Amino acid sequence: MSPTKKAPVVINRAGEAIGGWDSPLSKPTGDGGKRYVCFDFPVGERVEIDAKYVGWTLELSAKGFTFEDGEREAQLEAGETLVIVADRESPPLSEAELHRAYSLCMAALEHGGFMPPWLELEDEDRHDDYYDEPWRWVAVELGRPEDSHATLGEMVCNASCYASKRGSWLGHYARYAARQEPSPIAGADGLQLALDEDQLALVAYFRALDRFPGGNADMHTLKYTLRFVDGEARLSANHCANWDGSHTKNDTPLELPAPDAALLDRALLAPLVALFEAEAPGRQSLELVDSYEDEYALEAAWSSVELLVYARPEPGASPSTGMMGYPADAVEQGPLLFRVHLCSTEGPGGAKEHPQAHAVLDGLRELLGMGDAASFADGACAAARALDAPKSGNWDGTFDWPYVMPLYLHDCEL
Repeated sequence: MSPTKKAPVVINRAGEAIGGWDSPLSKPTGDGGKRYVCFDFPVGERVEIDAKYVGWTLELSAKGFTFEDGEREAQLEAGETLVIVADRESPPLSEAELHRAYSLCMAALEHGGFMPPWLELEDEDRHDDYYDEPWRWVAVELGRPEDSHATLGEMVCNASCYASKRGSWLGHYARYAARQEPSPIAGADGLQLALDEDQLALVAYFRALDRFPGGNADMHTLKYTLRFVDGEARLSANHCANWDGSHTKNDTPLELPAPDAALLDRALLAPLVALFEAEAPGRQSLELVDSYEDEYALEAAWSSVELLVYARPEPGASPSTGMMGYPADAVEQGPLLFRVHLCSTEGPGGAKEHPQAHAVLDGLRELLGMGDAASFADGACAAARALDAPKSGNWDGTFDWPYVMPLYLHDCEL
């Protein structure tokens, strides 16, 4: 009679619970594949693994963890105790580090998918590492060793799979608040004067930032720019889409047909002047919230709709800066006159606040032929058809992106 095998024990002393596919047990199968089973390892607890798994391999798939001997895989032996610890070289990201990493990725996406400060690889030998360079930059910004970039990238991408809960973008958006303070002006006369002198530019953003219909990421950030040149309205658009982690973005603004003048006046400019006259100079920045009790309705809605009204800069004006202190596009170099931002959240529905502001945003949707986020993603509204979304995008990123979306899009020549 063979002796009974003693069960192996695993203790997690890494300071963070891990489990599931982050730490699976595996065993080769006869057909060349692998068989898997998963256990959870809470912090500090002794987890006894059934003796029938002796000979299986425990893999620490989640980056940031090793066993005490520094290895990431261990074959279970009878009666042994395995201790999981944090990787000394690349420990798990803290909440603060993860938030910072997301912000850096957002900044890169805003500026065309390149990590500031627009990395130039003069050494030809490093061009093979081009796709690693963005993560090297993030590692340095986080105070980690530059050569930990690969592990860092995997940790950020892996964490983002679980950090995409509804509204998670709001903390990042709050960082922009100080940069979106309108300049003092003389009421509605200032807006009308800017219109009359072709010195006005409207920038509108439609954002679907946390959509996972059917379990797949389907996110969009749209930027529409409306300029007035010699009395003629000119409309262009930028579009960044994220389908399950794969990004596409048009490299240059897409020129759209000029909007009908009568529709432009009726749907957008007249309501805007009325709103401006009612609010300025008392309140030039309006934050609106639409609440949805139904989860499906919330997922179909745009996470964020924002209208920014700029006075176009005079020649020779000094440029302002976008997020992280890098140059913003030409339109946004002029003073911001007015902004309206509508955010969609979960909660009991009710009457819409500030009907005048909603009239402006409703007119904006009418002008652009914009449906809700779901109809745009499905190509079912006029705005989506005009952009041929998302096929008009020809940029797929410089590396495997996490589920992070840009909040703003800057027209940079890179």
